[in-house]
Amino acid sequence: MARIDAQALLPLLRCPRCHGPLAGREGGLACASSTCGLAGRTFPQVAGQHALVDFEHSVIAEAELRDRGGASGIPRRTGGGLTGALRRLSAPPSRLAGRHLRDLASRLRAGGGRPRVLVVGGGTRSPGVDVLIDDPALDVIPFDIFASPETSFVADVHGLPLADASVQAVSVQAVLEHVLDPGRAVAEIERVLVPGGLVYAVTPFLQHVHE
Repeated sequence: MARIDAQALLPLLRCPRCHGPLAGREGGLACASSTCGLAGRTFPQVAGQHALVDFEHSVIAEAELRDRGGASGIPRRTGGGLTGALRRLSAPPSRLAGRHLRDLASRLRAGGGRPRVLVVGGGTRSPGVDVLIDDPALDVIPFDIFASPETSFVADVHGLPLADASVQAVSVQAVLEHVLDPGRAVAEIERVLVPGGLVYAVTPFLQHVHE
C-alpha cells in the first residue's frame, strides 16, 4: 500500500482549531499554541490512531468515540463474505470513478516529486480509490470520523488537522452530502491543497438526509 506511515505524517499534522503546530505529550499530541482554546489539551488516541478533532465544534462526541474504541457508530459494509459478493454483482464498482482517479494519478506523477493525496471519508474504500492506494508513486492519507484499518487518523473535515498547502490532491466521494456545513468543508479542503492542486469530488444528485 502507498498509504503514508505515521512517522512521515507527523510533520504535516496541525491543531484542528487554530492550525498551529502540535507537540508530543505523554499519551498523545497536543496543540502547542498558547493562544489556542485547545492549548495543552491532549488529543485522544483510539484504535492506535490520533483523533485530531475539535470536539467542542464537531458532531463527533469524544466520550462516544472512546466508548466505541474509535469504531463507527453505524454498521459499515466491509465487502466480505457472501453478502459482499452479491452486492458487487448487483452493483459493481464504478468504472467511471476508476477512470477519473487513474487520470488524477497520472497527472500527479507527471508533476514529479512524491505527491500526497488526502482521501476524505476514507474509513471504507470508495469506488476506484484502489487506483490511488495501490500506486507506489503516491502517498495516500485516508481519514474519517471513525478509525478503521484504512485510516491514518480520525478527524472532522470541518477542521482538518493538516498544514496549509500540504497535499497535492484530494479525493472526496459521497461525503459533502453528509456534512453540516459543506462550504466550510470545501474551504478546509482548499486550505490544505497546494496552489493548483487537484480535487476529485462526487456528490449524489438526489439524496435524502442521511447519516
